[in-house]
Amino acid sequence: ATSGLFLRFVNQVAERVQKTHPDNYVSTLAYAITEKAPKITRPHDNVIIRLCPFGICCGHSFAECTSRQSVEFYKTLQDWGKICSNIFIWHYATNFDAYLLPFPNFGEFTKDIRVYHENGVNGLFFQGAGDRGSSDGELRIWVAARLMWNPELSPDSLIDEWMHGVYGKAYA
Repeated sequence: ATSGLFLRFVNQVAERVQKTHPDNYVSTLAYAITEKAPKITRPHDNVIIRLCPFGICCGHSFAECTSRQSVEFYKTLQDWGKICSNIFIWHYATNFDAYLLPFPNFGEFTKDIRVYHENGVNGLFFQGAGDRGSSDGELRIWVAARLMWNPELSPDSLIDEWMHGVYGKAYA
């Protein structure tokens, strides 16, 4: 498989890095043709595998979804978790076609953070709208950050807490 061939190259780089910088890591994307976990090759201890769940359903968690893309990504995450202890996620959290339109994925990303935690993910990056703004970007990143610290928190309670903190008496 392509991921095995590519990972063998990354492992060679990681071996050289480890000799001169033993506390450093080499990060690589498991994306598109390298997304699936290889059958034989295993990442070195200083290799970080960065998965990106592109193409998944954004209406609800990929762990609950029956769409082909979501089911495949969940299996891919579990397969990498069996062979790697350094998994980071690059999670898209915006509508790239229309940044200012609402992106109704609160139910999806809040549950996915918990699923990532349960599957050994130890790094998470949310890519939002950046400097282009979004309909509720500040709220999203605040909720995501709090859930990253503690995935057992209630997303609804976090939203209420943020709304009270930002709008005070005008919350209602």
